[in-house]
Amino acid sequence: MAEIPKYFLDNKEKHAGSKRQENRVAKKLDGRRQKGSGALPGHKGDVKTVELLTECKRTEKESIRITRKWLEKISKEADYYGKVPALAVEFSDKRTFDCLPERTTRDWVMVPAEFMRGLLALLREREGQ
Repeated sequence: MAEIPKYFLDNKEKHAGSKRQENRVAKKLDGRRQKGSGALPGHKGDVKTVELLTECKRTEKESIRITRKWLEKISKEADYYGKVPALAVEFSDKRTFDCLPERTTRDWVMVPAEFMRGLLALLREREGQ
């Protein structure tokens, strides 16, 4: 019997890792993972919340290159749903984040500056600043 090519195994693990990331981000944002992870018609984006439509990307490297294409894609899809676009990035290298400061996490979410401005205003108002 022929041995399974390594690239099939790598893609299977990458897909599983992406699915884990999407599930984790959905839980953290109180949302849900999109069926087909954005591949099915009418189910764009990876994670959907009341306010956000989030595209998830991950890397095992030290850095990730954010492309305008990703931001344009998720912005267009979020606009269709009347939601705010977001980009979630996971740094999933083999090292743990246990040794880093408590606030350091492997999951980061990028949102438009105007949305962040609104969030900060709400936080400040809530804290009476």
